[in-house]
Amino acid sequence: MDGLVLGINPCVAGMNFHDPSVCLLDSDRIVYAIEEERFNRIRHSSGIFPSLAVEECKRLAKSLNRPITDIAVGYDPDISIHRNAILSSYVASHINERAKMALLIKKESGILNARVSFYPHHKAHAASAANLIVSKHAMCVVFDGTGELSAASIWEVKNGDIKLIDSVDMPNSLGYFYAAATAYLGFHPWGEEGKLMALAPYGNPDQGIIKHLASIFNMGKDWTYSLSSIISPCLHEGYALNIEMAIKEFEQIFSHPRRESDSPLLPWHESFAYCIQDCVEKSVLSYIDKWQKVIKPDQICCAGGLFMNCKMNGFLRQNFPHLNFVVQPVAGDAGTALGAAILCEHDKNKGRGVIKLNELSLGKEYTDEQIEATLQACEVKYYKSENIPLECAEFLHQGKIVAWFQGKNELGSRALGHRSILSAPFPHSISDVINNRVKHREKWRPFACSLLEEFADDVLIGYKKNLRPAYMIEAFPVFQKWYSKMDAVMHMADMTTRPQVVCKDGPNHLYYEMIQCYYKLSGSPMILNTSLNDKGQPIIQSPEEAIEFLQSHDIDYLIIHQFIVSKYGNG
Repeated sequence: MDGLVLGINPCVAGMNFHDPSVCLLDSDRIVYAIEEERFNRIRHSSGIFPSLAVEECKRLAKSLNRPITDIAVGYDPDISIHRNAILSSYVASHINERAKMALLIKKESGILNARVSFYPHHKAHAASAANLIVSKHAMCVVFDGTGELSAASIWEVKNGDIKLIDSVDMPNSLGYFYAAATAYLGFHPWGEEGKLMALAPYGNPDQGIIKHLASIFNMGKDWTYSLSSIISPCLHEGYALNIEMAIKEFEQIFSHPRRESDSPLLPWHESFAYCIQDCVEKSVLSYIDKWQKVIKPDQICCAGGLFMNCKMNGFLRQNFPHLNFVVQPVAGDAGTALGAAILCEHDKNKGRGVIKLNELSLGKEYTDEQIEATLQACEVKYYKSENIPLECAEFLHQGKIVAWFQGKNELGSRALGHRSILSAPFPHSISDVINNRVKHREKWRPFACSLLEEFADDVLIGYKKNLRPAYMIEAFPVFQKWYSKMDAVMHMADMTTRPQVVCKDGPNHLYYEMIQCYYKLSGSPMILNTSLNDKGQPIIQSPEEAIEFLQSHDIDYLIIHQFIVSKYGNG
């Protein structure tokens, strides 16, 4: 009997830093996958080993009566010692880093008899994306801050085998550059890059900013970039980015002071965001285009933290209309636990092929009995519904805001109908209500939608039914005829939306039925869907947390499995 594979993003001892996570793999089936932040409630959990998540994996393994025989890590310590630019004589005399870190991983996890395998960080990212491949010949693209040495890489995928073709090494990092630009605008790097992305469409090409950027980006035909002169002076030992030094570099380059986090956003800031976004998009496009002409793949799949940029992903998709272009929905470092587990399983069972990722609800699940016991213990008034889809749709049609808790929680930062806050997708004022009173976010930040599959090509410009963007990871422009029925889920500066396409034959049948009911009531085949959390918090995981959220936030109902809880205790 084969044992189970435990993939880990450790985030200790230099083996990555943020978004610790686990993935439990049983042959070709993903048993469980979750980030540590869902347990310890610390957003991104930087520098924290995923101990609580590992314990859950051990509990599941015990329930399956199967041992965890392998631990896979998406980081290679033997490569990482070169990050410190140490003398080669030191490297030669240094003890084997893999053996040292393997002992650490065993100790931290408490799984002492498992084999520990290490895989290059970017290869783990590529493997996490490879499970989206539907063609025989694909190209994986990885962009992030940095792995052990690489900041970008190209991989060729054939029959489940992943081969490195090219890499762009540190300190020439677009990911670090984008993080530094985020900090320069007064936002938090490694977590609020989405604010720069959302701000960019409000800006315009500014010739002064473009002139300064021209010294960094080749704005000619090939759009190459050389960031080493900016990034190199801002690195700690081990290639960690010193954000304060990076901000000072930006102040010198652009002759403009940093924005303090509590100061107003000016037109210059908006145009700066526009120009940064534009340069990064065109640089990534150029790199991908160069290598797809060499490799000639049928499909392009992408992963790495930079691909959490939905606007860039939409731009890239539009420029490769002849190819199946997909992005790993868990593109950031949490996805490396999945990728490492896949690589380990492939090594154990040569020729098994690609492990498919068909659903992201891979986390912790609660029974109806557990949920009802929690509702009773919390002394809230609730009732059991005979028709959850219809009742929820009616609430939304009445303008109510609903917390929706169903099944296992999702892996990654996107709420996909398991731990969501829901509302009607119009009028636009409901977006302001949720931003101001529930999520406590900036008014200009847009929300995403969950959209019925059969309407997707009628709503989204450039959508192809056979290339389903199911995970809110790409922006699409919207046909004008739908504006009035979805203006709460559109970016009002560029008239795009970031859709989750919900399928009739998909695994989340209850969610699909609910949106169908809402369509029949309202004429709009979508709903507003945002994650069930407040600003700066991890997404809610447990029933207790969901009840507390209802009680402490300006929402109307909690729908949790078969049960409905009213904010005001009626019903």
